[in-house]
Amino acid sequence: MKKKVLCIFVLIFWLVGACTFLSQKVEKQMVAQVITLEPNGGMGSGSDTLPLECLMMGENGMTLYSLYEGTGWEAGTRVQEESGGWQIDEDGIKLESAWGTYVQYASKPLKSGEIVEQVLSGRPQPDHWLAVLPSEVELNELPEGVEIVEQSGSAVLFSVEKAMGVFMEAQAKTLIPQLYEAKVYSFGAMSQFLDNFTGLGQLLFLLGAALALWVGSCLFARKARQNRAVLVLNLAVGLVLLACVPLVLQSIDLPSSLLPRLHITDFGYYAQEMEEFFGSLLTFAPEASAQGYLAPNLPQSQVGQAIIQQRNITIARPFLYGAGGLALGALTALGEYCVLKVRRRPRIK
Repeated sequence: MKKKVLCIFVLIFWLVGACTFLSQKVEKQMVAQVITLEPNGGMGSGSDTLPLECLMMGENGMTLYSLYEGTGWEAGTRVQEESGGWQIDEDGIKLESAWGTYVQYASKPLKSGEIVEQVLSGRPQPDHWLAVLPSEVELNELPEGVEIVEQSGSAVLFSVEKAMGVFMEAQAKTLIPQLYEAKVYSFGAMSQFLDNFTGLGQLLFLLGAALALWVGSCLFARKARQNRAVLVLNLAVGLVLLACVPLVLQSIDLPSSLLPRLHITDFGYYAQEMEEFFGSLLTFAPEASAQGYLAPNLPQSQVGQAIIQQRNITIARPFLYGAGGLALGALTALGEYCVLKVRRRPRIK
């Protein structure tokens, strides 16, 4: 009975340690990123004006968010809804008092009181944007540096010469106002998201290896005195695997624009986003009758083909790494059993 309790305690200790590291990472990843601005009047009195893109959907409809510094248990930079002190006119959002820092763009919908990360727009860099259209729109006049690469009845692929360093959908719609009702994705953000499948696989590898070693150790614990050396060795290996968890988590950096609003484990949300993104890409593929019966169903642009290939390569990695961890742990336990069996074999003198 004591041996079973000890085995369960060891497993719980390992899982609690791993979940502690994981929860810290999740808390950091789920923080919304915001780009802010201050009224031209600075800290002086009087009225000032903010651009209309500062208005965003809040809990009580369209609202204006400002930053404040929390104290005590709520320390950190947080956002709050401005219930009054502003109105909309022809020039934008007119403030009664030109003081404070206001949110201009956010990586995802905000909630009053939540902590946010204030970021700079970053150095402009090339990117591609995919716009999923609810209906056909006119795209005759595009800003400088923005070109259409591919277009279908339900989606448009843009090449953007100078995109913001951190992708925010509202900022993209400000640059291309015709996409106001569309869903806009960044190829850079989606590529970053797919790159994290390797880190997720490595986490599953560590979990699988630790779980397999734990099962083997529970079997060895039936004769704890005879298998003391193996149990100590497995315990040391388990602690090493646990120490590797925060190292692997450091390599995971999910783009905020592709994260769900509340729960990072909302896998249905990820599946829906990927299905919409890659399904829209396939609308650019030529018809089979035009390319031949055996032609691949791929978009014509190289960037579209590249990100589909990246998805095909990375999407199976978590399962492969997890299975590899289980196999490695099981083979290690089997090897330890074989070594003990050989050592305890009677010797002929």
